[in-house]
This record gives sequence, C-alpha cells and structure tokens, in this order.
Amino acid sequence: MSLHRLLFWCCCGLIAPASLADHVGEFEIPWVVPLDQAERHALQQLIETDAHAARRFAEIEAVAKPLMHRPATPLEGIAYEGLVNTNPERIEAVRHLKQMGDAAQLLRYHQATDDPDAAATLRSWVHAWATTYRITGNDVNENKLCPLLIAYIDLRDTFNAAERDAIDTWFQELGARHVDAAQHAAPRTNRFTKHLRIATLCGLALDRAEWIDAAREGARRFVDASLKPDGTSLDLEQRDTLTYHASALKPLIELSMLFERHGGSDNRRDNAPLFFWEASDGASVARSVDYVVPFATGERTRREWVHSVVDLDRRRAEAGLEHYRRGRWFRPEEATELLDLASYYRPDLTPLVARLAGAPPEAQRFPTWLSLNHAAIRAARDAD
Repeated sequence: MSLHRLLFWCCCGLIAPASLADHVGEFEIPWVVPLDQAERHALQQLIETDAHAARRFAEIEAVAKPLMHRPATPLEGIAYEGLVNTNPERIEAVRHLKQMGDAAQLLRYHQATDDPDAAATLRSWVHAWATTYRITGNDVNENKLCPLLIAYIDLRDTFNAAERDAIDTWFQELGARHVDAAQHAAPRTNRFTKHLRIATLCGLALDRAEWIDAAREGARRFVDASLKPDGTSLDLEQRDTLTYHASALKPLIELSMLFERHGGSDNRRDNAPLFFWEASDGASVARSVDYVVPFATGERTRREWVHSVVDLDRRRAEAGLEHYRRGRWFRPEEATELLDLASYYRPDLTPLVARLAGAPPEAQRFPTWLSLNHAAIRAARDAD
C-alpha cells in the first residue's frame, strides 16, 4: 500500500496511527536468488508446461513490466542502520532504496524470460549504483543492495568492457570489505550472516573461489558459536524475537544452496549441506528452522521483544512502531519467507508455506515464486 493511500485511510479512521508509522522508513525486498543458464532454462520450461508455474509467472509479469526503463535512484551513502524508522534521513534513504525491491521483481521476470528490456533496465541500475554508492562495509545497509549484486552475477557478460571494468572494481572493494569481516569479526548475530551473504555474492560475480571458501568457513563458525542445539540462537537471546532469529537463518539457507551449486559440499566430514551441518554440540540451521515451525503453525505462541537488551528495539517501540511493541504476539505469517527458503531442503514445509502465503487451491503446487525457483534448481540439477 502506498504512503498516500495509508494517509487517506488513517484520516478516515480505518487504520491506526501505529500502523501508519510501521510503513514509514520501511520497504520490502522480495528474496531473489542467482540462477545460472541451466536453471533459468528449467524455470522457463516449467512456466511453459505447468499451469501452476504459469499462474505464478503471470503475477511477476504484472509487477515487473511497468518497472522497465525507469531511471536509477542511486545514493552516495545509505542512512538506515541504527536509525528509527521515523528518522528523516532514513525515510529519504528508503525513498531511493525502494528500487531494490523493484530490482528483485525485475530480475525475477528476467530470469523467467531473458527479456532484453528488463536486462537493459537492470544494467542501467547496476551501473548507476556501482558508480555512485560509496562502500562503507556496513552489513545492514549494503545487504539492501543484494538484488543488484545478483543481477550483476546473472548479467555480467552482457555489460560492455568499460562498464564491466568499473563495476568489477566496485565489487572488488565491496567483496574485500565483507570477506575481511567474515574472517575476523566475531560470528555473533544476524549481522555476521549478512557479511557472509555479500562476500559470497561478490565471490560469485568475480569468480573468487577463495571468497566463497571464506564465507563457507564463516558460516560454520556462526553455526558453532551462535546457534544452540535446542534450536534457539544468540539473536533470540539478545532480541527476544523471532524476527532476528529468522534474519540470521535466511542468508545461511541461501548460502547452503549456493555452496552446493558452486564449489561442492561445504562439509568435508559427512558431505552434508550447510543447512544440515551440525556443530559439535548438535546445533544446526535445520534445528533452528525447526524451532520456528510450531509458532508458524499456531501450535505455540510467543510475545515478542519482551526481554530485548538492544537500545534500538526500545527506541523503535517508543516511536510507536507496532512491529517492535514490547509484548506483541508473534504472527505466524511472519515466518513465511524463512520457511519458504527452508522448503528447498524440507519440501514437507510447502503446504505450510502455502497456508501462510494465502495461496489459493489452484496455486498449491508452487505457492510462491521461491518454491518455483526451488523446482527449477532441482530440475537443472537432475538434468545434469
């Protein structure tokens, strides 16, 4: 819903001011994953031959087509991390950063079509942001740029030589910053897994296997240090919310998939993907995902943020942001994206994802775009 419509309904008394505040200084980035040529071909084949896949594609097409040929909205710097949603600098940054959500939708459409206009638009956005934004190494802020990083992975060979050289130089600096963090920072919270995600994507873009190896090792260290054998996590302990528990896990699931497809197994001992890899005490990504499932089904309930020790959480609550209100009930649909990603390894979660996403009966086979991506990746793997 646009801010203008929210203001209208709020003035009519149909939306409480807290709901309006929750939409200020926030934006959504649909999860998008790199797909190689074989995986894109498998995706396109599914859309051509499966009515459920075609239905899902039609939704993406309707969103993506109006985005083509829009100008880039790059920033030199991103004022976001550590700022309350209502901070004017953050609001202005979000106005520009909303293009990342558009980039994710447009990239989804391009992966399904190879549409040249979509490719041209994405190239212009990647080039504009890479030649404008000044890298800081901030994991929260720069994680917002991931749709453009993935677009470059998919489209790098289609840039002209001068553009490619300039963007490669930018990726080199970005990757180096986050690889250094992956190697030297303490693997404590969700912010560490954001470093790992950026390091891996930059490694894929520039074919830097050593960066991917560093991220793989960092991911193991995170599981060992920050996930608990009962499925909880350091994020859950510090923030007392499933929001940041899930925020730490989602990059790890994506990385598990990428490590399998680009560089083989990430566990030399038992050939298990990172998703199932167990630390010495039994902690694993899989167990931490399992911890969330009863809250998604409604079998268990919990109040969020009650014992958070982080000052930003307190300031957000004081600003009237309902999502961060101490003691609010966790809503099952908040687990949708996490379980959607996890369904690559746990297909039995797909019916629950369908329910959480509100998918109609005719869309149960592929209730989300990610579930269709999962099928394409498996199809390409099986055909290899």
